[in-house]
Amino acid sequence: PLGSEFSSLVLARINEHHTKYGDRINSDTVLWLSWMWMNGPVQWISRGGWRKLEPFEVHAMWIFWRELSVRMGCKWVPYHLEELEHFREQFQELEQKPSTWNAQMSDAIIDDICYKHPSLFKPMARKCIIAILDADVIWANGYTPEFNPTLRSYLLGLFSLFGFFQRHFCLPRFRPRILTPLTADATRTVNFPDYTFPNTPFYVAPTIWNQYGLFALIDRLRGMPLPSAHLGGNGVKWESIGAKLKSENLQLKSEAKVREQAREMMWQPWGWRAKTKFQSKPIVVDRHWGEGYGSRENAYTIAELEAKEKMAK
Repeated sequence: PLGSEFSSLVLARINEHHTKYGDRINSDTVLWLSWMWMNGPVQWISRGGWRKLEPFEVHAMWIFWRELSVRMGCKWVPYHLEELEHFREQFQELEQKPSTWNAQMSDAIIDDICYKHPSLFKPMARKCIIAILDADVIWANGYTPEFNPTLRSYLLGLFSLFGFFQRHFCLPRFRPRILTPLTADATRTVNFPDYTFPNTPFYVAPTIWNQYGLFALIDRLRGMPLPSAHLGGNGVKWESIGAKLKSENLQLKSEAKVREQAREMMWQPWGWRAKTKFQSKPIVVDRHWGEGYGSRENAYTIAELEAKEKMAK
């Protein structure tokens, strides 16, 4: 839950990383990503989940992501979901455009998703992934020549059929499928379930099953990675998760900053905004958008909003 030690450490780790590269990251971009992570699951759950989400559940998801956004240091966050939708439209109109960089990043993500697929099936798997992407994402990544509308209709129909089967012939889950650990050991290290990173099993504790079980033996024959100490199988602390800095001294300083911000975050009320060093000028937000949600500390200043307006002129 928000305000717990684990959630505070995770958010502080993200903020430390964003601050390190803050001259390349805009607060409005992070807010747009918050919309994507919040809204993306809604359409898929409603299409193929055990049941469609109720409006109050979607609103609850927004309240959660709104709070995450300010705790990640977004310099402007809207009060209402309708405002976020308007922001998204304006952001995409200004920022979403085809580029080689988009394609390189998206290709890397698709390659990771298809990593364990046999080479023979990887081209078809790629076509299936592209087929279910939103139209604006296909356009911005230059995937239009690879897009197959017939395949899209078939895949979405199959997914809807799966949803129908779940809703009418399956019981709800008896317990949630948790992707992140809820407890740490005495040394404050955590391990992740096998299914969190199925392609590259980072931070998964080696067991007899994931080393010598049927699927593990198949992975061994194919040269796929297995849980090991090299991939963090001995556990990881939240403040050090992710890519390590080249210098051990810098790494230790970074982890200390994470713990310091986490301790501060744990005792803050809702609406507290972290001090993350994003780019100073906004992409979309100006004075007409209002103050938004959260404390005024570390929010956009009048000078920053005016600078954006001058650039627009």
